[in-house]
Amino acid sequence: MEKYVKSLLNELGLEEEETKIYLAALELGQGNMKDLAYKANVKRTSAYNYVENLIKKRLLVSGKKKKRTVYSAVHPNQLIEIQKGRLNELDKKIGRATCRERV
Repeated sequence: MEKYVKSLLNELGLEEEETKIYLAALELGQGNMKDLAYKANVKRTSAYNYVENLIKKRLLVSGKKKKRTVYSAVHPNQLIEIQKGRLNELDKKIGRATCRERV
């Protein structure tokens, strides 16, 4: 399963460290920045940027727990839905480009 998820994350354009952070969040279920960085073997100061990117890509979500920010990974099945959405958008763009060429 992990190999499949890593492959899918790579196809989604994630950097190696982002993949590590995502997998750490998936394993932990929920964790703060220190937990994620430690589990992923990434410097905590660098982890902030990776986590921010993953949130923008909708692969991590954040919440509050006892005044602390915690992060959790979206379910791996949603990775497939994200990829399908990107493929649909690409298909639409190709369709529009083809229509313009015909005119």
